[in-house]
Amino acid sequence: MRAVSQKFIDEFLKQADCALLEGRIVQFIVAGYEKERDRFHDIFLQSRFMLKMDGQDIQIIFGKLRGCLSEKTWNDLVCLGWLKHFISRCDEKIEHLINENNISAQDLLYYYEKLAVKYKTEGKFFDDVPSHIADSQFAFYETVFGCLIDIITRYAIPFKDTAPKEKPGLKQIMAVILQKESATDIFNGISYKFYNPNYAKNCWVLEHTCNYWTEFELYRDLNFKYYCQHDTTLCDSINLFESSGFLRRECNNEVFRFDFAKAERYFAELETFKTNQMLSFLYGSADTEFEYQGDIFKIRDLMEMVKALSEYAGRQDEVYFGDKRPAVLKTVGSRQLLRMVGLPPTSGRKKLLELFCFNLEEDRGYQSWNKLLFRRGELIYLLRSRIQAPTLIKVIDKILANEVVVRYPEKRSRGIFFEEHIEKFFRDNAIPFWRIPRKAVKMIPEIDGIFLIDNIVFVYEAKASIKPENFVEAFCFLKDSLLKAEEQIRERTHMLENDAVRRRFIEKQTGLSFEGKIIQPLIICNHMFFSGFKGLTIDENRHIPIIDFILLKKIIAERKAPAWKLSKHTGRYRKSDQELVSGDDIRNYLLNQILIQGDIRIQHQLTQYGVIFPICPPSEIDEDNLIEDSNQPDLPL
Repeated sequence: MRAVSQKFIDEFLKQADCALLEGRIVQFIVAGYEKERDRFHDIFLQSRFMLKMDGQDIQIIFGKLRGCLSEKTWNDLVCLGWLKHFISRCDEKIEHLINENNISAQDLLYYYEKLAVKYKTEGKFFDDVPSHIADSQFAFYETVFGCLIDIITRYAIPFKDTAPKEKPGLKQIMAVILQKESATDIFNGISYKFYNPNYAKNCWVLEHTCNYWTEFELYRDLNFKYYCQHDTTLCDSINLFESSGFLRRECNNEVFRFDFAKAERYFAELETFKTNQMLSFLYGSADTEFEYQGDIFKIRDLMEMVKALSEYAGRQDEVYFGDKRPAVLKTVGSRQLLRMVGLPPTSGRKKLLELFCFNLEEDRGYQSWNKLLFRRGELIYLLRSRIQAPTLIKVIDKILANEVVVRYPEKRSRGIFFEEHIEKFFRDNAIPFWRIPRKAVKMIPEIDGIFLIDNIVFVYEAKASIKPENFVEAFCFLKDSLLKAEEQIRERTHMLENDAVRRRFIEKQTGLSFEGKIIQPLIICNHMFFSGFKGLTIDENRHIPIIDFILLKKIIAERKAPAWKLSKHTGRYRKSDQELVSGDDIRNYLLNQILIQGDIRIQHQLTQYGVIFPICPPSEIDEDNLIEDSNQPDLPL
């Protein structure tokens, strides 16, 4: 994955849009390749501009460039042209089916939710397939909702007064949408240089550009699953049990009673608790205020709304399993909805509810993924599956980042809180730590943090964001945040290693001597997506390790790192620990984070549009053989 700065992409898009309007897009693209080759190729791909282009223009460009490009560049372009053609055919087929069968917008929303209910209640999706395939199908199905909304808005599909129902063509429309989104995902993967395509035996075979990607992805996902299950302390769990009503203590704490009717409330409390933890990295606390439409609210007001909606969706899960099936698609007003989820319909809550709604008449389809509700005029379309699908932390973060004005305490800004969390950890653990403020007179750049373990000086940049969930989000974080961190780390490392004057100034300011010590640059993130990625470098011989804060705390405080071994018999991974005795051990782990053993066989999937791509093997944890944590506290009484 090699990223191009967004300013170059924006400049290209401005020129390309102009050329497209003036009818000279073929000449513009061909001239770009003839003049700059590799650089232009990267910009053209990462702009995804080919999706805007006419198929005939694309073929003319291919004819002019044939024989002028390297095999690798040529394969990229031709494979993307193949996918673009398939995506365009899908759009034509969807439009034809909608018009032929007189499909309304409510019909599409109804059928989407009906399939979600079918999976939830029967474990089936389109067809009778094994459960693990149905699980995989539905996981992808949840990601295509934005495409469905985009179709409704792009083709201006009408909303009708008649009740929605299952009509001929709906199943076929959903199947085509799934194929289109699958092809679009692959298009993005090639555009962002995640895949290298090669043509063989009448199909395109894709391989990861990063040769360690499968092991990297497995190790990251195993750690993520493990720490998601174990990052809530026993004390926190008991408090959540009790606050949700899931647990009651009786007879002087000698009897614990569980009320499983309150299970959905507990899971809503747990999700809210974890969301609150993540938000503290970005916005400080739930008491941080924000302005919206002239009123002042707190983040905890958004959390209250999310929790109420989540509990409601959980209750609906139970209802769907009963004898009386509720309506699949509900249409309500804002006051009615607030009462349904158990909140008094005050004017403030009605305003906040708007922040969770996608406007079907005004907003663009891609924005729907981070919304829980769908509004048209005064009516809200309520789909249970859509309340449960998005990551709640992302829903709230998008609201705070794009739709309101956050009133940061003490004139601080987003990201400062994460840096403070990191600093507090080092100071609480008595690890020598320094922050270096910018000194304009001495040309000293700001350094987020320096910490010392034995003779290793770790110099880091901290980057906080919401965990990416697809190619586009991951690449945007790489391009917008990590590339900036790479540039900053390079500058600071060069200064400490090669500039004696500025290094001595920092030594006087901090009392830290760099003599005889090893300087190790580092990037600390608040999520695991890029932990272990080696694509950022100081120079051609040294990469900059990336690690998430949760794992960093574990390896420093406990002096051990998670290691995973695949069992030949069960096909599951067993966790063990690798001891990290010294600062040099920690440094070596950071540089080589992928501790995974076993006969890992990359699996491949053949699509209906003639592309074979690698998929990560299952990452199941052997829960029966996990090493128990001897430091787990006793049950609080």
